[in-house]
Amino acid sequence: MKRFLDLADFSRDEIVDLIALARRLQQHPEPRALAGKILGLLFMNPSLRTLSSFQAGMMRLGGSAFVVTPGQGTWNVETRTGTVMDGGAAEHVREAIPVLASYCDALGLRAFAEARTSRQISPRSRSSSWPGSATNRSSTSSRR
Repeated sequence: MKRFLDLADFSRDEIVDLIALARRLQQHPEPRALAGKILGLLFMNPSLRTLSSFQAGMMRLGGSAFVVTPGQGTWNVETRTGTVMDGGAAEHVREAIPVLASYCDALGLRAFAEARTSRQISPRSRSSSWPGSATNRSSTSSRR
């Protein structure tokens, strides 16, 4: 799977293929399709539907998921570039993402566009990304 941060990174044919796959899985679920796979989710902003849908999807396909919400059970994570790390954040998101990605097969990031775009905080790595909802900037990374 290739790295991507926006649906616009896909060709029309690739989008049509993804929709066809989603429809096929909806009509003919494959409960073991993601057996042994782990989805990591880094949610910089609160979520109800996005978080629930990712977790439910992983469970329905036989995978599992973990969720990290900075500041809620973990240290805060800094998102601004060029910031001196002497405040409440223990590490920068550019450092946290590769570490979290090493613990899972795919990493999803939810961060509102007003705060920072995925392109600003997503490090260049061997990960792949895809968008979440249209109202915010969410991406997901998968490593191979």
